[in-house]
Parts: sequence; C-alpha cells; structure tokens
Amino acid sequence: MSEDTVKFLLNDQEATAERGQTVLQAARKEGIWIPTLCYNPSLEPEGSCRLCLVEVEAFGRRRIVTSCGYPVEEGIKVYTDTENVVEARKVVAELLLARCSENKEVREICAKLGVTDTTLEKDDKDCMLCGLCVQMCHQKMQIGAIGFTGRGDQRKVTTPYDELSQVCITCGACEFICPTHAITALMNSGKTPIPHGKEV
Repeated sequence: MSEDTVKFLLNDQEATAERGQTVLQAARKEGIWIPTLCYNPSLEPEGSCRLCLVEVEAFGRRRIVTSCGYPVEEGIKVYTDTENVVEARKVVAELLLARCSENKEVREICAKLGVTDTTLEKDDKDCMLCGLCVQMCHQKMQIGAIGFTGRGDQRKVTTPYDELSQVCITCGACEFICPTHAITALMNSGKTPIPHGKEV
C-alpha cells in the first residue's frame, strides 16, 4: 500500500482512501450516499448544514462528526447508517425544514431522510445560512461584497450596512454556488446581490 493511501473500515468493510481525503469523499468513492446541502468541492468545507453526519470510532472513542471536514485516518471505523446517525440527521433536517419550510431543495433532501414536516415553529426563508455565497465571494472571487451580520434569528447574509455594494462585480458566483437558490445577482454593474423573491 502506498504511503499516500490509508486503510480504514467503512460500515465494517475494508476501504482505502488517499491521505488527506475526507470521510465524505472516501464514502462517495465507495458509492455510499451521505446527504449534503452545503458541501461544494471547490470550497473548504465548513459543515454548516450538518446533514453529512456520520459516526466515527477512533482511539477508542466513538462520536458523531461532520463527514465533509473529517479527514480519513489509518485504522478508524466509519459508520454512515447507525441508529445514532439516522436520528441525528433527522433532528438536523427538522431544524432546516423549520427555517426553510417551503424551499424545494430543503424539502427534497429532508424527505429523503424521512422528515416531511416539523412541530417546530415554521419560517419560509430560502437561505439556510450555509455561507457558501460568502465563501465564494471572499475566497474565490476575492471581492468580499457580502458577509454575515446579526446573531441568532437575526443572522443573515447581506452587504455592509445593507447598502448597495460598491465592490460587487455582479459575476453571479454567489447565485451559482447557492444550494437553495436563495440569492440572485442583479446583472447591472454596481448593484448588489439581492434575495430571490424574499429576504435572505
């Protein structure tokens, strides 16, 4: 086995991965589905949506982690469909569904996890606050026209001071990367990205 390859157990089956790969990447290579909404291979994973939870046993300890940011290590054991994982994903799905109760993408992935409704107070936002648009604007486009503001239920993606951006180049990268189609870019120079249909 190459020094650049690690061996581990994936659902009790031997598997290999390239050193530096994440559990999510390794599982997908093996054809195992792990739900994601905020994962994009072109950006550093932040685990914002938390749908990609798996159970990992390492150094004698077993815990739930986000697979998109957890690196595969020699000898670890990964479980993608234990009762703990299934229940944890359902809790996360219900929280997402409460925030984005009418969003098509959110409803579809929640339904795949067996969550079609929630007893929590519902909102109809499209933005799930994953931050992909902010990452794209800052890291890839190196513009920084948008960012997060506020805390708790007041947290949102917006421009500085909620004013029209003077640096936005209306490239559309924020719109392209958004997994829930919550943001759309006005294709007019000097205009800020704006929510699609309602407040992000």
